[in-house]
Amino acid sequence: MITLIQKEFCCCIIAQTLTRIQNQKIFDNIGLTSGLIGCIRRLRVGHKDVNLTYPISKDIIKGQSIRECKGQPCNAVPCRNGGTCISNDSETFKCLCNEGFSGDMCQKSEDPCASFPCANGATCTTLPDHEFSCSCDKGYSGRFCEHKPSKPVVIEEVYIPDLDGTAYLELPTLPNVGQEFVIELWFLSRAKDGMLLYNGQESLGRGDFVALNLVDRYVQFLYDLGSGIANITSALPINLDQWHVVRATRILRRGSLQLDDGPVTTGESKEPLSELNLDRPLYLGGYRHLSTINPESGITSRFKGAFQRLVLNGEVVDDLRKVAKSSQDVGHFYGQPCGPNPCHNGGMCLPQLNNFHCKCPVAYTGLWCEKYIENVSIDEPIMFDGKNFLKFPNKIISSTYSEGHNRIEVTFRTEASDGLLLWSHEDLPTIGDFLALAIVDTFLEVSFNSAGNREPLTIRHTSSVNNGQWHRAVVDRNNRHGMLQVDDDTPAVVTSTPETKHINTDGVLWIGGCSNLPVGLPSAYYKGFIGCIHSVIVDGEALKIATHGTGQSCAHT
Repeated sequence: MITLIQKEFCCCIIAQTLTRIQNQKIFDNIGLTSGLIGCIRRLRVGHKDVNLTYPISKDIIKGQSIRECKGQPCNAVPCRNGGTCISNDSETFKCLCNEGFSGDMCQKSEDPCASFPCANGATCTTLPDHEFSCSCDKGYSGRFCEHKPSKPVVIEEVYIPDLDGTAYLELPTLPNVGQEFVIELWFLSRAKDGMLLYNGQESLGRGDFVALNLVDRYVQFLYDLGSGIANITSALPINLDQWHVVRATRILRRGSLQLDDGPVTTGESKEPLSELNLDRPLYLGGYRHLSTINPESGITSRFKGAFQRLVLNGEVVDDLRKVAKSSQDVGHFYGQPCGPNPCHNGGMCLPQLNNFHCKCPVAYTGLWCEKYIENVSIDEPIMFDGKNFLKFPNKIISSTYSEGHNRIEVTFRTEASDGLLLWSHEDLPTIGDFLALAIVDTFLEVSFNSAGNREPLTIRHTSSVNNGQWHRAVVDRNNRHGMLQVDDDTPAVVTSTPETKHINTDGVLWIGGCSNLPVGLPSAYYKGFIGCIHSVIVDGEALKIATHGTGQSCAHT
């Protein structure tokens, strides 16, 4: 070792071995694991050449295991991997390599596994053309098995409230319902009569209200805007002990009601008032006091059954317990489809009316999370079956820039003729501003809509994409100009009217479909995407769809 001091500058040249303490401190600081093995011909610090003649140099205050190179190239120990150095002359040499190594300095390994490239106890297997493969221990992943297993994640079970005829849930007042609203409720009833939902204006049951009520197995949708009620009854009755979805829509005085996929019934409230004013809490399944319920609502008894989901103007509420301000006598529903939990290995059961999906932990896949993935990757493509959707908040951000410009890239494959790939829209029950990417009649199309346009701006690709092959779609919208490119084909470009400059959405990006689309869209948009999505990139940010998916992965091929 030679230590060089000049004024306040200290430079260390490490020849072989430092003490353990010095070794640790200096190596940690400079990011190395060993000292130099070789020769140093010249050292210049600042504007001064340092005298390296050891041990007589005054620039050297300490040294260890130093010897003169004397023009012997093998003194620098140039041969790697245990090779033997033979000097040809004072400047050249050759290396005799051990078996399995080659190259001028034995730096090339004929066996790629000889350098132990696989980490964390993985097994290395030699492949043709000097390639290798690492077989990772359970939980590890990556080419070299360098990614450690994720810590076990306890996925909470979805809480479905069960009401016994004495219970209720109290939620915040319905927001932004003065002019229009869409309410969707997923429920199972054990009785033919009972209150589903009620929101009123005044504490003593007077004033405006909106209600959903079960009467002899039929759903009634009632509301009063101040000049007389509307009473709309479902065309079909419910089946007890089965999951149903009821959808109630109101625009000004006119309303509509649909049970499951049955016929839509309509009605309207009395003239002249057309605005709904609500100030009291929203109640599900029951009430604190019957005196707070408007007698015109027809509500006389509480609900016996369970609630799976509430959708208010497109905002999905799956865990009603978390948003409730208060509740009484609410139990946990353990019946079908998620009771008992059909998902294995810590998977979470996501109820979808009478069906379910399993959201699997990392490293598991399959309908019930029953399959272990040897080399799991967050880049693994995700399968969509037309019923499972992903929701990413704040991905189409409502800012001045993004209102005027968006760039989205999607890599997907499908054999379906129709299906919605991506959707983002304004938070309205009717068609407002939106951005959509969908497969329509085997062709990929992108559609933009702005309040200034009578009709959406639509670009459709000219070749079918439902051939089961991987396709990459790029959507770029810059103010009035829209572009759609599929694979390496020529981009299709259109320009809209001057009014279509900004698109205002709620920032939420849906992938694979949407649970609450407005009416009036092309029929293909109401079908969920069936196929595989490998990646989604929004304005340069790659979304981690694998960690948000249901665990149903797709093969890359």
